[in-house]
Amino acid sequence: MKGLSQIRGGYSMKMQIIDTSCYRRRLELEQVRNYFEGNGYDLVQEDFEVDPSADVIFLSTCGFTQAAEDFGLRTLERIEQNRRRDCTLIVGGCLPKINPDSLASYSTVDPRNYNRLDHFFQMDIPFQEFPRPNTLRDWKLHAAYREHGLMKTDESQLDEVALATKKDNIRAVVGINKEINKNLTDKTAGFRVQCVEGCACHCTYCAIKLAIGKSTSRPVKEIMEEIRGGIDEGYKRIYLEGDSLGGYGLDIGSNLGVLLDEVIVAVANTDVEVNITDISPMFLKYCVNQVITLGQMNKLFNFYIPIQSGSQRILNRMRRGYDIEATKKLIQQIKNNCSIRIGTSIIIGFPGETMDDLKLTIDMCKELGFNYVFTHSFSARSGTEAFHMPDQLSGEEILRRSRLFKDALRDCTEFITIAEDTKGNRTCQG
Repeated sequence: MKGLSQIRGGYSMKMQIIDTSCYRRRLELEQVRNYFEGNGYDLVQEDFEVDPSADVIFLSTCGFTQAAEDFGLRTLERIEQNRRRDCTLIVGGCLPKINPDSLASYSTVDPRNYNRLDHFFQMDIPFQEFPRPNTLRDWKLHAAYREHGLMKTDESQLDEVALATKKDNIRAVVGINKEINKNLTDKTAGFRVQCVEGCACHCTYCAIKLAIGKSTSRPVKEIMEEIRGGIDEGYKRIYLEGDSLGGYGLDIGSNLGVLLDEVIVAVANTDVEVNITDISPMFLKYCVNQVITLGQMNKLFNFYIPIQSGSQRILNRMRRGYDIEATKKLIQQIKNNCSIRIGTSIIIGFPGETMDDLKLTIDMCKELGFNYVFTHSFSARSGTEAFHMPDQLSGEEILRRSRLFKDALRDCTEFITIAEDTKGNRTCQG
């Protein structure tokens, strides 16, 4: 789509996103796409290969583990080797805050300050005028739907709309994204609502809070207006999202249970389902009754609660803030009263972890019967308390324990992931 000020001598500027970050940064990246596209840039195909036609490359990074950081920096090195010299490179995601020294020679933005893009680009429409999106475009599906004429909005006709006014330009770009998603099957189409930014936890191992800051919740009324809008538009799945969704509302005198009470009313007489993820067990007490109600209504298709360890001693060292026996009782309460899909994540090899601690974690997972389990090799991150803790395990020992953990649960869960490296796998989970 051509439009506004980013046409130079008949040539439309091109922009590419290369994404090495986790799923939590998806909506922010969609907002970045809309920002550039709404200001007249053409978006080129997104993959890990540098597009030689790109005038701007935005690299989104992760710093949750050393493996994630290394992967991002290797990708950055490859971009440097292959981009045009007149191509502008911006590094975003969490790494600019977690390890700023590694990016000292680059232009950077972090997740809470993407409006700083206006500092690097003289755009007609500032970043803050583009609302946080509710849908995610899939580039392969995007191309397929355009090829087969299944999109309700014809991109080739958007020039006339986009150039009319700045407001129409924003509406047109966001509209393309929503039309694609509404045409997908019920299983893949999703309406995503960011409920809270930042984190309400104080875990000793996590560097992500250095990048995303403390928890900042949106008002219930504002969130519900978005949710009802998504339902009215025909979406079948509502994803409640946030870096620490379980801690929603605590900074504004509310909690997640209050929000879910409103969600229950909104979906009661519809065929809409809800996805709830990233509920730290320390916050489960605020919403356990609402989770059960949604499950009994057959409205909850996924519930993800990152427990991280079955050993109270290790949980205390992690400063997770909950009692493992009380947490198990709450999860059993949910399972006894409704049938829903429940998953968790486990950190293997936290400093001081013994084989007895690992056995407690295995026993807990077997007892609770999770549908899926993500495991993460502990990765000591600079700037965290766990980085300086004694009794650090070697990467090889952590990997050995990860494989033992997987073997022990092979027949007890639908699937389980492990890190096949010694620096922590790349995905950020709870």
